[in-house]
Amino acid sequence: MIKNKVISILANISNIDEQITEEQQLSTLGISSLEKVEVIISLEDEFSIRFKDSDLTPQNLETVKSIIELVEKHMGVRC
Repeated sequence: MIKNKVISILANISNIDEQITEEQQLSTLGISSLEKVEVIISLEDEFSIRFKDSDLTPQNLETVKSIIELVEKHMGVRC
């Protein structure tokens, strides 16, 4: 459920119609630095969570999987 919602948000922001996989990097989806901010805000709104500044590292925002894991961490889901 989390995975599907994260992928849906990324697809919406990147305007990608093709299937998005967990291994994809955000850069290959054409997501800019400014759009990463939009991703963060959308995730916080969708899941009713708030990320700490320390969570918003390049590593945590590099791949679809790293973003899913970040959301799961904040939702209290074991990865």
